[in-house]
Amino acid sequence: DLKSKPQYKNNELKLAKVMGICYTTEEMLQDVPFTSQVVEDAFSDAVSGLITEGILNGHGARNGYPLEPVGIMGSNALVTVAPSSSALAAQDLLNLKARMTKKAWANAVFVMHPDLEASLPLLNVANNMVYLPEGGLSGSQYATILGRPVIFDEFMADKGTKGDILLADFSQYLLIKK
Repeated sequence: DLKSKPQYKNNELKLAKVMGICYTTEEMLQDVPFTSQVVEDAFSDAVSGLITEGILNGHGARNGYPLEPVGIMGSNALVTVAPSSSALAAQDLLNLKARMTKKAWANAVFVMHPDLEASLPLLNVANNMVYLPEGGLSGSQYATILGRPVIFDEFMADKGTKGDILLADFSQYLLIKK
């Protein structure tokens, strides 16, 4: 069966430039250390947001020009799991884990919309907490779900819609930079 056998193909990766423009006043230019730090921080945040948005929701190349990465949510690698109800349930998180390979689970990270964070402490499986906030009982610097780190990101789909939770092994995502 060809579907169960690995298939290989050559891919060409193209770098694209990310550019920005900043307008400033003469007065701000007189305080170069302050202005340069503000501009550097603003551009860093903007580029970080573009990369995150691209990795999650990007559409890839258009007309052969790499405008943004191919996002996970629109890729052929995406595996979806239907929710068990309209509210987030521990079973939904267990179903996500069940769809992931053991090898991928070792590197897995939950990424979810920040609005879901408030419902996580209420989730239990057989009186065991599914979610542990950073610090606290886990002693971890990250919040965890089922022992894997959780990242809350505003680029995820809104709470209650498809794509509000992602369980991913980002070591399988190829991204290049120069």
